[in-house]
Amino acid sequence: MDSKILIKSKKLSDKYNSSIYLKPQYYTKTQSHKDLWAKSAIKYIVSKNIKKIVLSSSGNLGLAIAAVAFENNIECQIISWSPILSVYEKLFQKYDVNLKLVQGIEEESKLFKIAKADGYFNLGLSSLERENKNLIGVEGFKVIALEIYENLQNKDLEIVIILPCSFGDLATGILKGFEDLVSSKNISKLPKFILVRANFENGNLARSIATNDTMPQVKKVLSKSCGESIYLNNKEFLNGKKIANEELNLDLELTSCGVFESLNKINSVELENKNVILILTALDRK
Repeated sequence: MDSKILIKSKKLSDKYNSSIYLKPQYYTKTQSHKDLWAKSAIKYIVSKNIKKIVLSSSGNLGLAIAAVAFENNIECQIISWSPILSVYEKLFQKYDVNLKLVQGIEEESKLFKIAKADGYFNLGLSSLERENKNLIGVEGFKVIALEIYENLQNKDLEIVIILPCSFGDLATGILKGFEDLVSSKNISKLPKFILVRANFENGNLARSIATNDTMPQVKKVLSKSCGESIYLNNKEFLNGKKIANEELNLDLELTSCGVFESLNKINSVELENKNVILILTALDRK
């Protein structure tokens, strides 16, 4: 087993009487699982001979796509809701991003229309204005399912996937990977997906995942996997970060830390004697 790809936590496994694994993606170029999406998405863009792209992002999504677009000489415009962390502004500059800051969805929508008129292709996963409703690039996330399966110590146990979720792109891609594993008869059934997000009333610290189950991709994942959503407030995200820092020595972004606190909100019977995979999305950026 490659401990860099899948890490079994003895402390959490003992506490919840299950096999709990941490699935990091921070070993990739931009320290985010979005690298996998970006490579797949830009491959599509290059195949269509598209030279200019636009998307909405205030963090890892934009950073990942900007890095790969830069390598392929593709002009990249990113529309971000203000304010964004200064570290992202600097990283966007590194990859020659044309950064546009907006105050809300109306201003964002206006800029997308202007960009489209100027010949930009909208590559965003989450924007209401995106060009392709099939979520270009999610195929890149399929490899996560294979990495998980290949590195499990006991492949006979049922699998539960717990991950932060906004519009469902990451969950959709991972589910597609597990569907392939079912088709190839490596596993007999799909894992249950538990989607962690911030509630609307008190979830502004993790605002990037403050969405709901009405998103079409989210609904598909929950339906296919017999899954469920768990909503956390600010206090619970901060408690998750404390668990990550003090018990596991991990310095993760808040949206990623919700997976740890979610373990306390799930019926313990659902976790016992199962492979429980916590998807960690990115390191904290100071």
